[in-house]
Amino acid sequence: MKKPIIAGLIAATLTAALLASSAHASSPETPQLQPGVWDYMQNHRLADLPDPNEPLELVQAYGNTPAGSDKVEFYRALVKKYPDSRHAYQGLANSLQWQLQEGGHGDAQQLNADIFHAYLAASKIAAGFGKTMYIDGVRQYGQASGLTQQAKEWFDQLLATDASNWQVNMNYAELSKALNSPKAEVFYRKAMQSRPEGNLDAHVGLAEYLLDKGRYEAAFAVRLLPDEDSEYLQFLHGYALEKLGRGFAAVSYYYGTQEFSSVFPFPTRYAIKGSPYQSGITFAD
Repeated sequence: MKKPIIAGLIAATLTAALLASSAHASSPETPQLQPGVWDYMQNHRLADLPDPNEPLELVQAYGNTPAGSDKVEFYRALVKKYPDSRHAYQGLANSLQWQLQEGGHGDAQQLNADIFHAYLAASKIAAGFGKTMYIDGVRQYGQASGLTQQAKEWFDQLLATDASNWQVNMNYAELSKALNSPKAEVFYRKAMQSRPEGNLDAHVGLAEYLLDKGRYEAAFAVRLLPDEDSEYLQFLHGYALEKLGRGFAAVSYYYGTQEFSSVFPFPTRYAIKGSPYQSGITFAD
C-alpha cells in the first residue's frame, strides 16, 4: 500500500521562524487573523498559519487536537460547525487516513472517497485565500476512490487561473497517466517548464510514460539540464536504447546505476528477460 499523504505535517519550526520574523499585530506584515488568534499562536507551535476566517475557538480546537484514527468524529463535528475551515477538513482527512492505514475501520473504498472529499473541500477553501494546496491528496485519493473526474474538474479550474502551476500540472499528468490518457504527455511537459529548481519528477514521469507507450526514441530524448543528474533517468535511457536494439550503447547508461538500484530498486516492468546488459541491476515492485 502506498504511504499516505499526511497534509499539514510541516515542521513547526517553519511557522516559528515566520512568527519570529513578524512584529506584533500592529505590523503591516502580521497576518490578518481573528481576535485572540495571534496571541494563541505565540504560545503554541502550529504547523500552519490559521486562515483569516478562523476564529480563536476553532484554532484552539484543532491546535489542541492532533489528527488520529480516534479523532474522526471530533473532526466531523468540527467540519459541521465550521464548514468554511480548511484546517477542519485537513484534520478530518488526516484522521481518516490514519483509519485507512490501520485497517478495520470500515470499507476502504468509502474511506478513500471520504478522504478525497475532505481534501477537495480544503483545497477549494485554500484557493479562496490565494493558496494552491492539498493537490497531492486530491489526486491520490481521487484515483483510489474512482472519483477522477471530480479531481480533473478541480485541476481544470485551478489551471484556468494559473496555467503554469507546477504542482497542479504534475498531478494532472500523474492522474492522466493512471487513466491512460494522452493528456499525460502534455501536462508532464508543462510541469517540466515550471518545475522547482532541481526537481526531476516531471522528467522521470514523462520518460516512464513514453517508455510504457513503446515510444523509445522520444523517451531517450527526455533530457535534464547539463548540471543535473539522475541515476534512474540514466537507467531509463539505457532501457530505451536496449529496446531499440542498441544493447552495447545501453551498457554505458546502465553502468553506474547498479549500486543505486540496490538501494532504490527499479520497477520490474523495465527488467528485460534474458538481457546480458542489465547484469547487476536490482528490480522490485
